Amino acid sequence: MSTVLDDRLMKERSFGLDTLARDQYFDIYRQEHLEPEKKLMLALLEDAVHIYQKYIRARSKKGEELFSKTEDWILGEDSDWLFSFNNVCDGLGLAPDYIRTGILHWKKEVLSGKYEPLKNRFDRSKHPPK
Repeated sequence: MSTVLDDRLMKERSFGLDTLARDQYFDIYRQEHLEPEKKLMLALLEDAVHIYQKYIRARSKKGEELFSKTEDWILGEDSDWLFSFNNVCDGLGLAPDYIRTGILHWKKEVLSGKYEPLKNRFDRSKHPPK
């Protein structure tokens, strides 16, 4: 179960280097009418991506723990829990394996020094919920 946008992105581009920024991608979903459950799922996914990107190079114990727990959630294959990564992506019409692959590609690029993560890349004050 995937959206037309998700299918187009899978065929044409690499998630990590896509010209359609993550913020723009989520804005597209915000523009559509979403049920409260899907709004919650989207907020959970947004927060996870934000934490993952913010704390990828964390040195504090708290930052390392947040990154580790978020990465465990993203990599988890367990679909028994309603809000597992797979179920959240499926509920939003996203391909979980594709999103996971893109996130891991981004991590590899950052850790190899090919890509520098932006500080406060997703500042909620700039993109308030609609």
